[in-house]
Amino acid sequence: MKRQRSFSILLETANGQWRRSCRPVLAGCVLLLASMLPALAASSDCVGGGEVDQTVRIQACTHMIDDATEPRRNRIIAYFKRGNVWAARHDYDRAIADFSAMIDLDPTEANGYYNRGISWIFKGDQDKAIADLSKAIDLDPKNGEYYYNRGVAHSYKGDDDLAVADYGKAIEFNPKDARAFHNRGLIWSRKGDYDRAIDDFNHALELNSNDVNSLNSRADAWAGKGDSVRALADYEEVISLDPSNAHAHYRRGNVRMDKGYFDGAISDYDAVVAADPKDASIRYNRGRAWWGKGNLDRALTDLDASISLDPKFALAYNSRGMIWANKKDDDRAIADYDQAIMLNPSYVDPYNNRGQTWAAKGELDRAILDYGQAIRLAPTMAIPFANRGYALVGKGELDHAIADCDQAITLDPKLAIGYFCRGAVWSRRGDNDQAIADFTAAIALNLTKPLVFGARGSVWSRKGDFNSAIADYSRAIELDGKNAAFYSNRAGNLATKGDYAKAIADYDQAIGLDPKLANAYRGRGVVHFYAGTLTEALGDFRQLTAVNPDSYSAIWSELAERRNGAPGHLREAMGRLDMTKWPAPVVRMLLGDETPAETLAAAEDPNPQTRQGQICEANLYAAELDRLQGHSDDALRLYKLAESGCPKTFVEYRAATMALQMLHVSP
Repeated sequence: MKRQRSFSILLETANGQWRRSCRPVLAGCVLLLASMLPALAASSDCVGGGEVDQTVRIQACTHMIDDATEPRRNRIIAYFKRGNVWAARHDYDRAIADFSAMIDLDPTEANGYYNRGISWIFKGDQDKAIADLSKAIDLDPKNGEYYYNRGVAHSYKGDDDLAVADYGKAIEFNPKDARAFHNRGLIWSRKGDYDRAIDDFNHALELNSNDVNSLNSRADAWAGKGDSVRALADYEEVISLDPSNAHAHYRRGNVRMDKGYFDGAISDYDAVVAADPKDASIRYNRGRAWWGKGNLDRALTDLDASISLDPKFALAYNSRGMIWANKKDDDRAIADYDQAIMLNPSYVDPYNNRGQTWAAKGELDRAILDYGQAIRLAPTMAIPFANRGYALVGKGELDHAIADCDQAITLDPKLAIGYFCRGAVWSRRGDNDQAIADFTAAIALNLTKPLVFGARGSVWSRKGDFNSAIADYSRAIELDGKNAAFYSNRAGNLATKGDYAKAIADYDQAIGLDPKLANAYRGRGVVHFYAGTLTEALGDFRQLTAVNPDSYSAIWSELAERRNGAPGHLREAMGRLDMTKWPAPVVRMLLGDETPAETLAAAEDPNPQTRQGQICEANLYAAELDRLQGHSDDALRLYKLAESGCPKTFVEYRAATMALQMLHVSP
């Protein structure tokens, strides 16, 4: 089955890139290690502020805690110091036990609640952390560190508004706390308030100009605002300070991808793969960059690796399906789209893309079902409407098609394929001016696919503007020099204008690209026929019969044989022709079984377009019969009737035009 010429657009989320979440740098989770009130005659190994081996400190503090003669104040400090050591060793249960014992001895000591709260943060129990940090704030309401760390706990819980309030209080009491500006900036970014985020990151960087985390986060905010220039500058600065910073390489790679700088993006993704070879998203994005460069095989290699690392990565299956579709491997494309849909049934893109592949396979009903599902999932997305509209054009359901095309344009007035879709409807309805207007609008919106120019070229041909048609087919060939139909169609227009040499060259090129293209053999044979090179014409018509043994190939072979003085073989061919429908009356006329008048009467049809086409053919082939019989005046009259009455895209129109040129008669 032939692939349908499809103008559907493949979809991917977020410009096709998978963007890893920024991990907030919550650097405030630190224990209060400084001495509290001086101990009374206490062991310096326990309470001293200098460097003391952790084991020695634990032993010394334990001795103080177990010594019933130690003053209460000393035991409080010993619990505090030993708790800090346990926390430094990540033994948070023991740390919490010591801070709890400290609180039991002195419930008014804010630092006990503070350090226990920090330990709860490290254990992941943010509710208990917030309770302890709130108690510390009650006891010491002007300590910015307490607010800061409670903000950290709120951030881990996702309570952004409470976190912002706490970071604001931390800044109020400690205006030089770069961490608070940084973390609050992260929240503004997450909320999409990039201006506030950038302002906070600026403050953080004023306090610490080499803070790579704030530079990275500010770059992310610039990227969120769409300012790729400033984002790129910040990522460059991060990489200059920290050449192995994976986040900066990753995000710089994304910015470069957005700008179409695929080599630079690949270089950045290479650096991230080296640092984190098991991250599926890196392989995915690098695969997208290879695809952007046109290297589909390396793109597939990376997408295969991405799926191997994360078999549930629906976006990677969708992208790999798109590449298989580009490689014309429809079955593999559909299998990947199926997998993406199975993993995420509400993922719109693979429905649209699978629809496009079904359309390419000629399965328009299945395509329409997939486009319909995409529309149900995303009723404000214009592209599936345009794609479904174009598929409906292929089925001839023009009223439904134009409704979809109009809806696509309503949803997105700058969607080029919406205009192309509607242009295709106008073209099928024969409204040439409307079709050209919409095709031209699509091209003006940068839809420079070769088939758009080919479609407009076809309409120009139908209008009889052969120069414009040739220009459009020439542009289509520039964009896709391997499309045989473009050469064949341009050749037909060149032949109509009388430029036989260029026409034959184009037909030669078309046949070289597609040796089974029937229209090219028919077109070249007709040119040879009217140029008087009858041997070549007969060869083309015989080849036409081999690739497409229909009534028309038999008719042209008969005409060429008889014009060349040889007996025709049309009667022998009748056994394989369908003599129950048009152009059977033409066959009978050429064999002398019907008169031209009877053939003309048989051409009548209730459908105006069908009637026009059949009368056109009856006149042209009757003219050829008259010419064979030496009735030159009758032939000339019929050629003129065919030239004036035939649709301008019919080969019979071209034949009538060339016949008149051969006879040196103006149409």
